[in-house]
Amino acid sequence: MYFKKPAKFVLFGPGQNKNHFTGEIVGNESAFVYSNGTNHSDYHNASYVPYFLDEVDNQTLRTEAVQKCGGDSSRVQCIFDFIFVDEQLAEQTLKKDKDQQAAIHEIGMCLS
Repeated sequence: MYFKKPAKFVLFGPGQNKNHFTGEIVGNESAFVYSNGTNHSDYHNASYVPYFLDEVDNQTLRTEAVQKCGGDSSRVQCIFDFIFVDEQLAEQTLKKDKDQQAAIHEIGMCLS
């Protein structure tokens, strides 16, 4: 299985309304190409409901997540992992984020 970008494919970014994610892909609209006799229905889970941070109403948990993620509320990936997965994954995500930011800074220094 691999991903192909359909002609009308649109990605939505942070801050965009989750209602953009409603609806369901049917087999003939799938953005993936399948092999070995598999198709969309082999991978589709109709009962899956995604998690959204704006639906978390536990302010204590949100505050703890921000603290564990370096006190930066813009570290959404880390916060998401802390709230919906576990602290260990959030720590790994935070480390990767810091490593990426350091690499971006280093590249910027080399280019200037």
